[in-house]
Amino acid sequence: ACNPACAACGVGVHEQRVLALGQVYHASCFTCSHCKAAIGVGRFVEHEGLPYCEADYYAIYGGRPEAVRGGEDARHSVLIRIRPAAVREFALGHTELWHEVKRELRE
Repeated sequence: ACNPACAACGVGVHEQRVLALGQVYHASCFTCSHCKAAIGVGRFVEHEGLPYCEADYYAIYGGRPEAVRGGEDARHSVLIRIRPAAVREFALGHTELWHEVKRELRE
């Protein structure tokens, strides 16, 4: 099995992957661009392609964010943890989607 490299540290991600901003991260490596606090699988705001914790985004930019990610709001992207066993199960049960998912993880 191929373990993609974390976009932040470059080390292969084996468990507790976070898929955000079109990349894969270790949960501990996905951090706020301003304060560097770990966002992990929590909510974040994307601004000009960078992740911010909500507190920093509002403090720096104010107003309504362009895109709040995570949480339960179905209109926004949701961060996910990917367990290797779940990936295998998904691939076996959804072969028609698997190639698209792999392409998204690479991008």
